[in-house]
Amino acid sequence: MLLALLLGVFNPLKAQFISDEPTIEQVRVRRTVIKIDPSLFVFGQIPGTADYHFKYEFAIGIKHSLQISLAYISKNIPTLIAEANDTSNTTKIGVNGFRGQLSYKFYPFGMKLQAPAGFFVGAHVSINRTNFTYKQSSTKYRDYTVSYDNAALIWGYQFILNNRFSIELFQGLGYRDNRIRNDYTGEEEKLNFNGDVTPFPGSFKIYFGAALGLNY
Repeated sequence: MLLALLLGVFNPLKAQFISDEPTIEQVRVRRTVIKIDPSLFVFGQIPGTADYHFKYEFAIGIKHSLQISLAYISKNIPTLIAEANDTSNTTKIGVNGFRGQLSYKFYPFGMKLQAPAGFFVGAHVSINRTNFTYKQSSTKYRDYTVSYDNAALIWGYQFILNNRFSIELFQGLGYRDNRIRNDYTGEEEKLNFNGDVTPFPGSFKIYFGAALGLNY
């Protein structure tokens, strides 16, 4: 009788203390996600360009993940259409570049929804180097390199649907250093493009975006 009473008290207490421990099933179902942001294929980070990219996020713990993104930068579709329709313009613009991004994400509710699912906060860095070449006939007469370097704190939510699809929504605040360099003269200056989604000149950066992905 006494033993049964003690077990009846101990078992609920034991369950309370160990209920947050990850189970074998939780560990087994951790996932990685391959994602894209469809809007970047039309409107890239730099006006007139597109980011042909992918994002790869993988769990490094129940509550933690890393995300790597790589992109090739070239002209976007509206720019290509405008060039095709303007037959009188003999100036040809070449656009080639790359963008690399790295994010760390912390999922505070990871015991219930393992990373990479649910609400997250994290840190994000991005580097973009894109070259613009201007040619008249076959003669190159201008050459510029645009650099976008950003670092931010981010937060958002990643929905996992049917254990197969993901939808990520995020935003953030941080620092940006956007510059343009004349590769002929070596002159460099900071820039803030007209129409930039950041309404403030200077180094203040606002992030927001979305991504669609496949889980496996």
